[in-house]
Formats: sequence, structure tokens, C-alpha cells
Amino acid sequence: MKVVVTGKNGSLSTMLSKKLGEQYDVIQISVRGNLSDECIPDQTDCVVHIAGVTPANVKNPEDYETVNVEKTKILYQICQRKKVKHFVYISSMSVYEGYFNKLIHKDIDKKTPC
Repeated sequence: MKVVVTGKNGSLSTMLSKKLGEQYDVIQISVRGNLSDECIPDQTDCVVHIAGVTPANVKNPEDYETVNVEKTKILYQICQRKKVKHFVYISSMSVYEGYFNKLIHKDIDKKTPC
């Protein structure tokens, strides 16, 4: 099985890739640059999307929106075109924390339903 894991420079994606690599063909990619169909190899079975901007690594509010929303949407559309069977999205509770409540998600907190 061929698996693509996003968040090439992140600690969680690195640990997951190492573990999955014990059984599967794993490729790590970054979503920070331009995403295109070539980012996902042919015959990819699963994409695990871990990449994201948190309060610890945000550069500006636009970076949050671009990486966490727009890049996720683009990646999912690429997966649909490439007929990837499984798309796993992993988010972080940190999107509810820090100054995102003040800047972007003023009405979202830990009690907000998914």
C-alpha cells in the first residue's frame, strides 16, 4: 500500500511516517509550496493529512487560513482526481486555543460541536 503523509517537517508526521513505513510505502510531502497533482504519486492508496498551522508556528492570520483551509481543500480535490481511496485528516485542539479565538474563530471554543 502506498501512503502519503503531509507535514513533512512536523514531529507527528515524522513519527507516523516512521511507524507506517514498517509496513507500507510511505512518502512525506509539504503543503507549504504549490500543490499539484504531481504531489500525489499514481496508485496512492491513502493520504494522511496532518500538516497545519498552530499558534506555535503561525506567521500571520492569512497563513492559518491558507494552510489549514485552502491547502486542505486543494489536497482533497487532488486526491479525488487521483482516485485515492482513503483521505485521513488529523487536526489539533490547538486550533481552539491561543489567539485564534481573538483573530479568526471568535465564537469557537472546546464546547463547540464538530
